[in-house]
Formats: sequence, structure tokens, C-alpha cells
Amino acid sequence: MALPYARQITARVARVPRTDQGETLVKLEIPRPGGTPEYAITQAGETVEGLYVAYAGPNLVILCDTLHWKVLTWQP
Repeated sequence: MALPYARQITARVARVPRTDQGETLVKLEIPRPGGTPEYAITQAGETVEGLYVAYAGPNLVILCDTLHWKVLTWQP
């Protein structure tokens, strides 16, 4: 109970590009042991690395790991 809520969701938003069709994609930076992060490109409604992308907008991404929700902001 003393741990911060959603602490285990360590992914960060690296970029939020748009496709030619106007869809918003999310490039997530996923930390790995050893310091070299991995990157995953996804969009709202998809799951990647155990994280469900509930919403992806131009400045806001909402992730869920089935137990916790985390709101991430992004500045272009």
C-alpha cells in the first residue's frame, strides 16, 4: 500500500505520430535491464508488452496493465 499507484508501468511516450490516414500512433519507450530501452509502435485499442493503450491523443496517452491505469503526457 505504500508504493505509488501504477509504479510498475514504466513505459514512456517517445513519440505520437499520425499516419497519412489520420490515425494516431504511439511510440512507447520500454525500459530494459542494462539501460538499453526497447521501442514499440502501437495505437489505441491495442496491447503491447502487456500494456493496453486505452487512448492516444496528440498530447495524452492512457495505458492500462489490467490492474492499474496511467496517464502520460507528451509534448511535441
